[in-house]
Parts: sequence; C-alpha cells; structure tokens
Amino acid sequence: MKDTLGPLMQRNLLEVFGQRDSARRAIVIAEIYATDCTFYEAEERVGRDALSSKVDAILKEGPGFVFRATGPAQVNHDLGRQKWSSDRLGTPPVTHRYGRRDLRERENSGPVHLSR
Repeated sequence: MKDTLGPLMQRNLLEVFGQRDSARRAIVIAEIYATDCTFYEAEERVGRDALSSKVDAILKEGPGFVFRATGPAQVNHDLGRQKWSSDRLGTPPVTHRYGRRDLRERENSGPVHLSR
C-alpha cells in the first residue's frame, strides 16, 4: 500500500477535490473510493455521492481557486496525508492557509475514510 497511497493522495487532491466537473469527478471517485467511503468534517458523510456533493459545496465556496499540493504525500502504513493550499490559478498564493487530506486505505477496496 505504501507505494500506491502517495499517488492516490495526489489523485484525490487534483482529480476529486480539484475537479469542478461533477461527471468527471464521479468517475475518479468510483475508481479510487470504496462505495461506503466516509468523509469526516463537521459532519459525517457516507458514500461516493455524499463525497461528491461535499466537494461541490467546497468548490462553490472558492470560485476560480485551485488546490495545489505543497509537498509530497506523507505515508505511514495504511495512512496518508497530503498537505495543500488553495489559490487562484496563475497567481501567487493568496492564502497562507494550508490544510491536509488524510486517507485510510482498506486492502483491495480503496480509501474508506477521509478527513479534512
């Protein structure tokens, strides 16, 4: 898992949370997430559709902003963390707020838990 979780974290950031086209995002979510994946934030959301809906809400909060990795994913066994920033495409970072996405992977079924 250690060899696959880092690239998975990158895909999650760029192709799930960075994808504004919900149909394209749904394809990637189906490829990399378990059907019963759980997103933890203020509330718990379960399932691929719930995850995509949450991403829609996040992206609507920052029109024109893009997510960027601020370094390689950090992986420890079946846990991974990707540090990121968001800013306007083609401009220097306007926000110094850095967040992270944590994934926990279940063998043979893809990520099942995601926290922001």
